[in-house]
Amino acid sequence: MLQIQHIEKYYGSKNNVTQALDRVSFDVEAGEFLAIMGASGSGKTTLLNCISCYIPMDSGDITLDGEPVTRKNIGKFSFATCEHSFFPALTPADHREFYREHFGAFREKRFQGLMDFFQLPMNRAVRGFSTGQKNQFEVILALSQGADYILMDEPFAGNDLFNREDFYKVLLGILEPEDPYFQIKKKKLDQGELPYRINHVSWWQQELPSQEEMEEGRRNLAAYGNAVDFIVTHCCASSTQILLGGAGYRPDIETAYLEEILRNTRFRKWFFGHYHGNRNVNAREILIYEQMIRIS
Repeated sequence: MLQIQHIEKYYGSKNNVTQALDRVSFDVEAGEFLAIMGASGSGKTTLLNCISCYIPMDSGDITLDGEPVTRKNIGKFSFATCEHSFFPALTPADHREFYREHFGAFREKRFQGLMDFFQLPMNRAVRGFSTGQKNQFEVILALSQGADYILMDEPFAGNDLFNREDFYKVLLGILEPEDPYFQIKKKKLDQGELPYRINHVSWWQQELPSQEEMEEGRRNLAAYGNAVDFIVTHCCASSTQILLGGAGYRPDIETAYLEEILRNTRFRKWFFGHYHGNRNVNAREILIYEQMIRIS
């Protein structure tokens, strides 16, 4: 677990001080997807820079699995940013060797699979890449490092090859059957052992709840004191997905929403499907595929 406790950060001199962070606190569990939102200048980048130890905080504590963040465990973080963290004079092949040497959990097959997927050159200095290619390479490094926690600070800004919606689909492993390069991309992902889903075949945009629908769900639960007998959903919460398949399943807006429900709601049983199996994940969460269960 990543724990952020009462972080404060100030900029400026004694006569002109700006407080960027005001006692910020939150926790991030394994498998959780967390979005930090705010206006420009509200401190989002400062917060991420403090978490990743790029800049010192003035007060507060950051712990990773109960330990302070030091050189010994900083490798559990990867950080993708629009300002870029790669070495511009090096080639991707050089970066691969560097990551292989310095990160014991480096996922080389994933790195190669994503490089092939985006068709980026392995032996050209990254400074010669287009803005979009640099952004793609930044994300590739973050996803391939083998980190437990991936921090992202607007890594898709200025992308000239994919619009943001398409890039997020790629990040989530969503392929479009109409794409003329569909078979090539699918083959590359298969070779790299990367998870993916196919739009209108194994994934549908309409399956994801809208913001209005999620708000309606929160209101309905609040009306009953966030206490119900049974919950029935298509997917499960992000943390439950980890129990089911480790890194094989990726969190999305739906599983993150269900994670919120899991933490804030009292219930007797939670039934869900989608994962093609029959399994009691724990005493309260039950995966159903080919079962018929009487509830009362």
